[in-house]
Amino acid sequence: SIGNDIGFEEIYSRQIKALGKEGDLLIICSTSGKSENIINAIKSAKEKKMFSIGLLGKGGGMAKELVDLGLIVPSERTCRIQEVHIFPFILWFTRCTTHGTLIRTGHSRCFSMFRIYRI
Repeated sequence: SIGNDIGFEEIYSRQIKALGKEGDLLIICSTSGKSENIINAIKSAKEKKMFSIGLLGKGGGMAKELVDLGLIVPSERTCRIQEVHIFPFILWFTRCTTHGTLIRTGHSRCFSMFRIYRI
């Protein structure tokens, strides 16, 4: 309903404003780093004093200036960028399910395409 009632540019930031807490982690994936909804999400995370990691491509766009840690795929090809973005998630979730050490408390808040963990 956020998209229809408020606008798609606020679809993630509204959820972060409602559920995010200081110390939470925001991980974003963006091929260009220019989408307004992604930029607004990062800004909302900063307001909440959350740490943000950006998996980016095509130079990182405005998002690279806003995230705390930007991992930029040096490519202009969307398919290559998205393939590389998948890799960290495979590592993180493999470690999480195999060793159970990535997520210690079990507290998680899920947003549409974001996952925030309290570690």
